[in-house]
Amino acid sequence: SLIKDYNAICLLGSKQSIGIIASLIKDIRRIQSNPIVIFIDEVDRSIRDEEDNYLTFLDGEDSLENVIFIGCTNYLERIPDRIKYRPSRIKYLYEINKFPEAVYKQYIETKVPSIDSKLLQEIVFKASENLFTIDQLKHLMIDHFIDNISINKSIKSIKRNEVIDKKAEAKKMLEDDDGDF
Repeated sequence: SLIKDYNAICLLGSKQSIGIIASLIKDIRRIQSNPIVIFIDEVDRSIRDEEDNYLTFLDGEDSLENVIFIGCTNYLERIPDRIKYRPSRIKYLYEINKFPEAVYKQYIETKVPSIDSKLLQEIVFKASENLFTIDQLKHLMIDHFIDNISINKSIKSIKRNEVIDKKAEAKKMLEDDDGDF
């Protein structure tokens, strides 16, 4: 592994500003030059709040060498193309479009160990059929098991929210558009 073989430093920064992370890396660099791995979960949220800072981090004067940046998201479409497709900085972009049914099954059984096998099969099938993310599956389970909403009604709600999110994203892009093509 990179961390073990190269004595790399691993930073987890899901709630930290990219500016704080960059500052921390500079402090570390004053002491040592080990490779650094940065992992940010739900990176779409922090990019939304700090897009210009991310661009500076990736390309600007303060860009950092010998750093591997790993970001995860359930909503790849929320990350602007000008960040996603940074040819000099983004080497790999992986998208997992459909989970194997076993992943849904394991997640549900972990959260609801006493679930009836017929209900488990129904939820796994519908989650797989609708290409749900784990986040969407979590919402379906909350709707059904806590709020007593039917599975089909919950799916419709999740899909409607997905459309609303896409419309809001499109509106934001239009508002932010500076006219350059």
